[in-house]
Amino acid sequence: LVTRFGETLIRRVDQALGRAAEPISPKTPASRYRVRLAFAEPISTAEAIEAATKNRLQALCADLEQDSRGARRLELLFFRTDGDVARIAIGTSRPVRDPGHLLRLFREHFDSVDPGFGIDVVILCASLTERLMPGQIELASEAGLALTNESDIAPLIDRLANRLGVDNVVRLQPRESHLPERAVAAVPVLRDSGKEKPSSSSVWPSPSSGASPASRPRPLSLFHPPQPIEAMAPVPDDPPVLFRWRRRVHRIVRAEGPERFGPEWWRESFGGGEGGSAFTPVDGMPNSALTRDYYCVEDSEGVRFWLYRNGVYRPNQQADQQAGQPANKTSPRWYLHGLFG
Repeated sequence: LVTRFGETLIRRVDQALGRAAEPISPKTPASRYRVRLAFAEPISTAEAIEAATKNRLQALCADLEQDSRGARRLELLFFRTDGDVARIAIGTSRPVRDPGHLLRLFREHFDSVDPGFGIDVVILCASLTERLMPGQIELASEAGLALTNESDIAPLIDRLANRLGVDNVVRLQPRESHLPERAVAAVPVLRDSGKEKPSSSSVWPSPSSGASPASRPRPLSLFHPPQPIEAMAPVPDDPPVLFRWRRRVHRIVRAEGPERFGPEWWRESFGGGEGGSAFTPVDGMPNSALTRDYYCVEDSEGVRFWLYRNGVYRPNQQADQQAGQPANKTSPRWYLHGLFG
């Protein structure tokens, strides 16, 4: 093993088994990108603090530019004459080395800095950096438009995250699921992936990365859980001609569909049983182990709805109900899942 993999493997195995010591130092490793400014006389005014921060940002961004890097997380330390240290930390949604933009982010936190009897040393360090290469924007191309839109929206995301909190600004990340309520997940925009990403990686997913086809319309917001409705259709498998929702009847003049979604059987706990498997609903949704037929419909007032039939009709289901037999637990039901516009 030593000949093939080196001594590191054997040392880590011995440390895991407790045969070798593994001292842990409480001292945080110093950042590679770190600049310092000391004053002959302590400063205490807001103007002096901002001027010192601007000076150090310019020096730090120059070092980052030489290595083709951009800052994702920065920390500003103010060492006071009484020995106390004031800290300001900011984060960005993408690698940045623009001193003006970073200064605007720090400026929002200057009110929280208490200079005390004066500040004699200022240290600025970039604790997290990523590769940032100059990008060529191609005219009249989707790639160029995507890069331009990202460059425009990234400063806004940074300002919102630093003002409202990192976890309060989220983006929709596609997931491996075709069910609408599971197709995307809300994750913080500034969440670190732990991997190097190119500078052109967008903080928003591309339209082609979603779980739904681009040709299929989707409402911007969904009901959770879906709203139960009473629908009437001339044929069981046809779209409804009218439905009742919240004590109001909507007559449908246009309908598109169905778009069928099958159940994700690997996510459900089910057992055998006569008349179908007994699935367990999850996420507060109606029985998600049934087949769904989605319809995009428009009523007589021009309002567009996204509704679906949960379950499919069996050939003998209507005869069983007319004969007085109890309805199957998986009998189809209609739900309103979202609104367009």
